[in-house]
Amino acid sequence: PSRATTGDSADSRPIAVWRPLAEEVRELEIARMRAALEATGGNQTRAAQLISMPIRTFSEKAKQYGLLAKKRPTTG
Repeated sequence: PSRATTGDSADSRPIAVWRPLAEEVRELEIARMRAALEATGGNQTRAAQLISMPIRTFSEKAKQYGLLAKKRPTTG
């Protein structure tokens, strides 16, 4: 990865490590979705509303990212 510098020849320390934008967006999306699910006790509809994401998109991405808790079979 390339590094950006301040441009000042006296101080050419790296100020950022550049990564693919899609990677950073994915990480942010996962973090926000996880936080929204925690805040709503796992309610996908309310979590999607919290972050202004369509419920269908939220549900698909939650499955893709493995954010949904596995339901345990009930014993009877």
